[in-house]
Amino acid sequence: MVLLNSGEYPVDYSLDQLTGILNPKDFFRINRQFLVSIRSIKNIHVFPKSRLNLELQPPAPADVFVTIEKVTKFKQWLGE
Repeated sequence: MVLLNSGEYPVDYSLDQLTGILNPKDFFRINRQFLVSIRSIKNIHVFPKSRLNLELQPPAPADVFVTIEKVTKFKQWLGE
């Protein structure tokens, strides 16, 4: 499912396939469940042990965390 403008839309691709298709400057795979657009990040909350919680627009149905292993690459991606 893809969340877009407060709606959910089915897609026929896996997240691995979408990661290869979408522009890496615009999209980042933050964990096993989420591939986020840089434009969808509304706010970033820092939690203990360098965990990052993303506030997205449209809002996700549950908390969205960047995996600890990807935090450094995620920060580099935001800096580009």
